[in-house]
Amino acid sequence: MVEFTYNASAVAGGGVIEKQDGSFLIVPSLAPVALSPAGGEGVTIQQNYSSPEISFSFAETRVFGREIAKNVFFTETNVYITNLRVLDVLTIAALQANVKSTRTILVDDHDDDHEFELDASYVGVVVHDPKSHSSHPVAPKIDVSMKGLKRYRDLTKLVDKTTRAAKPKLLDRFDTASEDKLREALGKGRPVLGSLVDSVDDEVPAVRGGVRLARKNHKLHIPGVGVVRFGELMLKPGRRRVNLLRFKFGPDDVLSLRGGSEDDPIDNDEAPEIYTGGSLTIASVEGNGSPLYP
Repeated sequence: MVEFTYNASAVAGGGVIEKQDGSFLIVPSLAPVALSPAGGEGVTIQQNYSSPEISFSFAETRVFGREIAKNVFFTETNVYITNLRVLDVLTIAALQANVKSTRTILVDDHDDDHEFELDASYVGVVVHDPKSHSSHPVAPKIDVSMKGLKRYRDLTKLVDKTTRAAKPKLLDRFDTASEDKLREALGKGRPVLGSLVDSVDDEVPAVRGGVRLARKNHKLHIPGVGVVRFGELMLKPGRRRVNLLRFKFGPDDVLSLRGGSEDDPIDNDEAPEIYTGGSLTIASVEGNGSPLYP
């Protein structure tokens, strides 16, 4: 007889931010929920939260897991947030993410690469540039091919069928130095870091001569703050996590986006970074489970 232990969790936000003066800002885990290893359901609702770092009017996280047929186990994880504000530089009217996992357990089957489904959406995303005191409505674009992944090993198929012209952009979304490195990681079943978001486009075209924010695929630099990553996806066999937003503070990610281009010119007279280290995650979900063999 094979038993199953569930592993699913969600959180509306949390992290640690280091400021230029060396002090730290702690953002506590907001609306956290975790599923019992035996399955069932868990829900956390938090309303009208406000701090200098983050605020929202409503946040709900939900986890669910049960055996839906003989030896078929289903897990679902959700997060939903409205009227989000982060560090007075980013506001979002609503965002949600969902991870579903279905696993059929067969005798002596130790394959952790079971099926999953991913979903995510953003509504009313506005970046507030502290340097120019201007606002930039942007639209994170979900990549249908990434959203359609069903298993970890499907990533290899995606790399195989992606055209040569599109591969550099695909590789950028996986934070890897080369296609060979990505293939090596996938072949060995290592964790990979990618994104469900293909690009962060302007909702309204920029006015000629206006300030443009540096961006590359799913990453966008906010002057004086750092780089925010949209739709971050962490995958390995038996595990998948989606972070709808992850702020990376400090110079490392910022330097890669500061060069600019003809399409995205960067003002060289930028304000120094107010925050110099740490990370802040918003709307994070993970769902999976593992069999317990005798």
